[in-house]
Amino acid sequence: MGLGLTEDQRLGLGPVGDLTMGLGPAEDQRLGLGPGGDLAMALGATEDQRLGLGPRGDLTMGLDPTEAERLGLGLVEDLTMGLGPTVDQRLGLGPVGDLTMGLGPAEDQRLGLGPGGDLAMALGATEDQRLGLGPRGDLTMGLDPTEAERLGIGPMGDIRMGLGPTVDQWLGLGPVRDLTMGLDPTEDQRLGLGPVGELTMELGPTEDQRLGLGPGGELTMALGSTEDQRLGLGPGGELTMALGSTEDQRLGLGPGGELTMALGSTEDQRLGLGPGGELTMALGSTEDQRLGLGPGGELTMALGSTEDQRLGLGPGGELTMALGSTEDQRLGLGPGGELTMALGSTEDQRLGLGPGGELTMALGSTEDQRLGLGPGGELTMALGSTEDQRLGLGPGGELTMALGSTEDQRLGLGPGGELTMALGSTEDQRLGLGPGGELTMALGSTEDQRLGLGPGGELTMALGSTEDQRLGLGPGGELTMALGSTEDQRLGLGPGGELTMALGSTEDQRLGLGPGGELTMALGSTEDQRLGLGPGGELTMALGSTEDQRLGLGPGGELTMALGSTEDQRLGLGPGGELTMALGSTEDQRLGLGPGGELTMALGSTEDQRLGLGPGGELTMALGSTEDQRLGLGPGGELTMALGSTEDQRLGLGPGGELTMALGSTEDQRLGLGPSGDLTMGLGPTEDQRLGLGHVGDLLMGLGPTE
Repeated sequence: MGLGLTEDQRLGLGPVGDLTMGLGPAEDQRLGLGPGGDLAMALGATEDQRLGLGPRGDLTMGLDPTEAERLGLGLVEDLTMGLGPTVDQRLGLGPVGDLTMGLGPAEDQRLGLGPGGDLAMALGATEDQRLGLGPRGDLTMGLDPTEAERLGIGPMGDIRMGLGPTVDQWLGLGPVRDLTMGLDPTEDQRLGLGPVGELTMELGPTEDQRLGLGPGGELTMALGSTEDQRLGLGPGGELTMALGSTEDQRLGLGPGGELTMALGSTEDQRLGLGPGGELTMALGSTEDQRLGLGPGGELTMALGSTEDQRLGLGPGGELTMALGSTEDQRLGLGPGGELTMALGSTEDQRLGLGPGGELTMALGSTEDQRLGLGPGGELTMALGSTEDQRLGLGPGGELTMALGSTEDQRLGLGPGGELTMALGSTEDQRLGLGPGGELTMALGSTEDQRLGLGPGGELTMALGSTEDQRLGLGPGGELTMALGSTEDQRLGLGPGGELTMALGSTEDQRLGLGPGGELTMALGSTEDQRLGLGPGGELTMALGSTEDQRLGLGPGGELTMALGSTEDQRLGLGPGGELTMALGSTEDQRLGLGPGGELTMALGSTEDQRLGLGPGGELTMALGSTEDQRLGLGPGGELTMALGSTEDQRLGLGPGGELTMALGSTEDQRLGLGPSGDLTMGLGPTEDQRLGLGHVGDLLMGLGPTE
């Protein structure tokens, strides 16, 4: 088969009757029968995969002549799977007819039916999950005998979901056959069809989004009645995208079948296939990246014609990664089925399952982290055997987070569907939607920030009701940013595909790719910074043509940093899992976790700083064992700072949204916005300084109301 005059694929028979497939004159794949009657597959002349029957009638699979996987029947007629002669997984039936699964002779998972006909799942002999039907025919799910989730039908035929006996979500049909969704009896979202068949979405009775078809068959999207985005097909069958009536992006096929992408009529990116079947990517007509297969079946990646990265399989079936011909990383399976990762031949990380089904992580043979489920179904995390963090659901369905047994953070939904966040039982932050569909944020009940869309589709941001920032698209597709109506920043693409940034109309910064694929940065036309990859795969950084910084990996997997060829910094992991930092070979800083979960920092072996959480959720900082700084939240949501137990600074928001600062309880400084958007500063209740902009953009400064 040929595409054009040069590409040729062949399908035939080899010298021993095997099926051969070739792309061009050099690549040859063979499919035939081996000497034992097993199915053999080869890429080139050396790689051989076999599929046949073993001495006991079990199915064998081999890569080379040494590795053999077996699939057969065990002593009690259970299904056995083996990798080599030692690992054995079994799948059979238990003493009460339940399905059993085992890894080796000791681990046993069971899947059967409980006494009430519900589906029971067990890991070992103690953990039991149940799935059945409740007293009204609703679906029940339980972890242990106490937790029950219900899924049933309500009195109006709507679907109901309950966690315990109190929370009820419904999904049903409204009066005009639109889809309704409710949390409790008050919140109602509707999804239906508009008067011309477009899809409408509503939150409450006022907000309406529409999704339909335009006069040319293009897809239209509208928020309210004025904004219209269109998605259709151009005259050449390419995909077109428009915001309003002027901006047009096209996505189509070039003359050689490659994918083309254009913004307007001049920029053209191409994505196609090269002469060897590799994937090619081009910006304009000169840059060419290739992605293909090497002689051993490994994945190759090249920028131009010289750089070659390879991704393949090692002799034990592990995944190998190489940059050039020397660096080799391996990813495979250990003797207990755990995931192993190695850089070279010495470093070994393991990821597996513990005796209770929890996820275990080890670096070498001593460090063990566990991730599992607690007695109430919450997620538990442990470092060693003592530290336990829990993540679960509260009585109202909110997300709860605990460190030990006392600290509790909650994340849930308020009565209007807004997101609520609480630390303990008193602080409440809300995140919801305003009457115009804008995003609202509140701390307590008075402060309201809004984020929405303006009449031209630009993003608007407001604090209160007067300040308005806009973020939109300019006539050339560049990103525009405005504060009020006069300031305009633009972010777009230059003629060579580089990123351009402008403040007004004169300043131009460019960000693009150099001839070797390195990232280039220019201010005007003369300054050039380059960011690329060195011969060993390390990250190189250059200012002009002489300075070169390198960032790579050392022999122990630690991060190395070099300025020129002599200075070397290393960043790795110590024997206790702590982060180590070294300048040269003698200085060593360590960063880890203490016995209470606090962050510890050490320079050498004697100095120790600790960073943790106090009993009220505040951040604590200690140098040695005596000095303690605390950083938390006060009763009004303000930020509190304490050195020891007596000094207290507070930072919060006043009733008008201004920033308040207090030292103790009497001094109060305020920083906010005046009625015309000017910056106001107050010391106590009487002094007021203002800083703003006049009618012609001049800077105004006022002391009191008259200056």
